[in-house]
Amino acid sequence: MSGNQAATPENLARLVNFAMFTEDYPRFQSLWTDGRKGNMNEQQFMELISASYTESSRLGTYSYLKFQNGETLLLDIVRDDKGNYKVQHMIHADN
Repeated sequence: MSGNQAATPENLARLVNFAMFTEDYPRFQSLWTDGRKGNMNEQQFMELISASYTESSRLGTYSYLKFQNGETLLLDIVRDDKGNYKVQHMIHADN
């Protein structure tokens, strides 16, 4: 597996984080689906880094529920002290 291929969603998030940390726009672009590559240009990428990126980041696990009526809920998933996955927070996403 090359350095730009993600084996898991968590690995993909780490690769995005690394691309931002190293300001590596080509690597960042390589992580997007073909239809979405170029959706963020290099200037926007650099603005995103300067506006939001810090040397410390938290990797979280999220899933979303998309309903037939178009509503979407984003679930922040954590492990409890017994190692079971639980929903810590839920966000109603505007469409």
